[in-house]
Amino acid sequence: MTATTATTATTATSGTHRWTVVTAALLTLAALPAFASRIALASERIALSYNEGWNALHADRLRQGLALYPSADGLIVNNYPPVSFHLVTLLGGDGDLVRVLRALALLGLVGTIVLSALTVTRLGGSRAAGWLAGALLFATFSIHLGEYVAMADPSLVAHGLMAVAMYIAVRWWESDRMLRLALVFQLIAGMTKSNLVAFPLAMALALLLENRSRALKLIAVGVPLGMLALALLRLGYGADAIRSILATRPSQLATALRKAWVLLPPMAIPIVGGLMGGIAVFRRPVERLFVIYLVLGLATGFYFSGAAGVNMNVYFDAVIASAVLVGLLASRLATATAPRWLVYAPLVLGLSLARPAWWSWSDSWGILRGGRLAQRAADTAEDVRVLAASSGPVACEMLSLCYWAGRGFEMDFFNAVQLYRTGRAGSDNIHARVASGRYGMLQVIKVTPYRFGGPPADSTDVLADYREERRSTNGVILVRRTR
Repeated sequence: MTATTATTATTATSGTHRWTVVTAALLTLAALPAFASRIALASERIALSYNEGWNALHADRLRQGLALYPSADGLIVNNYPPVSFHLVTLLGGDGDLVRVLRALALLGLVGTIVLSALTVTRLGGSRAAGWLAGALLFATFSIHLGEYVAMADPSLVAHGLMAVAMYIAVRWWESDRMLRLALVFQLIAGMTKSNLVAFPLAMALALLLENRSRALKLIAVGVPLGMLALALLRLGYGADAIRSILATRPSQLATALRKAWVLLPPMAIPIVGGLMGGIAVFRRPVERLFVIYLVLGLATGFYFSGAAGVNMNVYFDAVIASAVLVGLLASRLATATAPRWLVYAPLVLGLSLARPAWWSWSDSWGILRGGRLAQRAADTAEDVRVLAASSGPVACEMLSLCYWAGRGFEMDFFNAVQLYRTGRAGSDNIHARVASGRYGMLQVIKVTPYRFGGPPADSTDVLADYREERRSTNGVILVRRTR
């Protein structure tokens, strides 16, 4: 290497490091308003999503000593594993379980970000590269996936546990004993959210490619562990628990393609960066793990997205793997002989988030300073008051409203509708209950005629017997007409 070439390489290296630091800082600053707005929303008693009340009401059933897994054919269906419900009731005591789970979800996100950054550093990346990986995750979740930031849902709790397994596997890749410990954390994560299979499969495949004997020994431990967990689940909760958790909704290719078209573009920046990073680091076995993790994260996300009711969280594995690979790529660029133009590669990554960051700033301003936060809090308080004052049975589609109103868990709207529309419901179904006038008051997110129509088109508008009592940002409260 000539002196001129060496000087050029040194310049490129220092330049890449500098722009890596600048990009990480810009990503962090760009995402702060969106992150702050989500924390502000989560700190208030505001109905954020269907999932929040669903999780809180199931945990509340456990707190009351009721069955955590009712009949798998009933109108209240629990298809989540039990860990999150026990954790929430343990920490929540007699308090608001929605807020407890929001705090746990936030902790899971922070843990995932920090452990991903440490993973990059542990794999030989610089601190700047680790910071870039963490900042990319922080920005992606805050700007594009903000719905899940501090939302009362176990997805990010499970990913936080899986991130512990990820770091243990990387930190002690050569130790069979520590890889078995990583298996334990994978199992706990899987017992928190059952579709987190991408990283365990990636670890097994990466080991098979490196050392078949070690991989088979690890699999020989992992499979019995999983079987033991299912046996304990069956023993502790009954056959309905296994049926509910393992009864997957049918995945349809057309649905998966349609959702990929909608869900993947917001995640495209980290995923494309991750694929580029995967090309650069594929040779080392422990780094190859994250290339496999990314591919499996995309594949499993695509498969699970084909089922009804599945959201963007099925692609979180792909986003996490991508962030680690982007960090590793930045680290390689900072240490390898590279063309001068590559010093700007991290900055290009950061600038690509400029437009969505600007949109998120505008939205965050509307929440924090534009009165939307106060309006939603006031709407929720009034909705809860109206529902609590009802003398008869009440059913809520925005389940957190019924939870806060102390009205219990009459019906799981989404799963009850799915059972009815697919012909799996018996005579006690959502259509029959609403049509019979069981509920004196209904809270729905949107009033749609024939919304409870079954497999054969049913033209009976069961909501015709209800009148609108109140409309808010949470939806519509309907009261049954007097005859």
